[in-house]
Amino acid sequence: MLIFQTRDRLPYALELSRKAVTLDPLSAIINTDYAVVLERAGVFDDALAQYKKAVEIDPGFATAHRRKGDLYANAYGRLDKAISSYQRSNYVEPDNGSNLANLSLLYLNLGAEQQADLLAYRSQELMPNAYRLNYGLAMLELYRGQEARALEYASKALAIGPGSSTMRALLRNHNLKKGHYAKALARYEKSYPKLLNESEPEVNERNYKQAVDLALVVLKTGKQERAKKLLDRSFAVINTLPRLGRFGYGVFDAKIYALRGEKEKTLAALREAIDGGWRRHWWYFLEHDPTLESIRDEPEFQAMVEEIEADMAEQLARVRDWEANGELLPTPESLEQSL
Repeated sequence: MLIFQTRDRLPYALELSRKAVTLDPLSAIINTDYAVVLERAGVFDDALAQYKKAVEIDPGFATAHRRKGDLYANAYGRLDKAISSYQRSNYVEPDNGSNLANLSLLYLNLGAEQQADLLAYRSQELMPNAYRLNYGLAMLELYRGQEARALEYASKALAIGPGSSTMRALLRNHNLKKGHYAKALARYEKSYPKLLNESEPEVNERNYKQAVDLALVVLKTGKQERAKKLLDRSFAVINTLPRLGRFGYGVFDAKIYALRGEKEKTLAALREAIDGGWRRHWWYFLEHDPTLESIRDEPEFQAMVEEIEADMAEQLARVRDWEANGELLPTPESLEQSL
């Protein structure tokens, strides 16, 4: 896999990837690597074509199925197709607990809580200390309204994967709710010290999400100018990134507008994201993220929530049809017995 950390390396990564595919066009691994670079560049249709080519070359290459599923979910908002791809990946690697945890999250976002729970339980049996499992369990418990358990799993996930903006935000939200601003601030001090530089915070594409989430904490402490710097610099980073995809910024522009108090721009950004296919953890951001609290009573916002709920119901109905007519590959045997 080609390693690149920032977008200024993308032209070089694309050049090397194209050369590699030319030299070995029938390698599923090389085609998948090329697709990842294309996805990183925001060229989603081309990336999807490469993922499809990879699974045609080697239907048993689980990573290509999984990456294709991620692309369907994150770039196109097609969680139903993502489930199909993940089922194929899990059929090849039935004991991959991280795959099952990701599949659990897909079902959860469609509103299929029971199936999400069963998949998470099987994942827990396989790898109880995995980051992705504890991440998924935190989201599942939050979805159920079990905040204490969600925080417990979020803490475990963050200890394993300290770069998770979502898990850090869950813990931050609890601190803010309790009025523990110093504790909320401390969640960023150790892992992101450059963001805590009051005069010149260093914001880049690896930490801009944490910068936006930190800005809410800073605003709570009354430091308006410091928060403004974090938000302005985060927005400058966002302008260099695609909105959608695994590497996209999603609705973080809407969060910035909301923290700036720009309600119309917040709603417009959310509308653009939703129309484009944004669905990643939609219920968390729209129902639980305190950053968007100022617009939750707006009829336009409520209409967007209803729109996504209807779309999720339609996608889940398609999944159920595929399950009934055999279009979806079977789940691993042990899980299938549970279902």
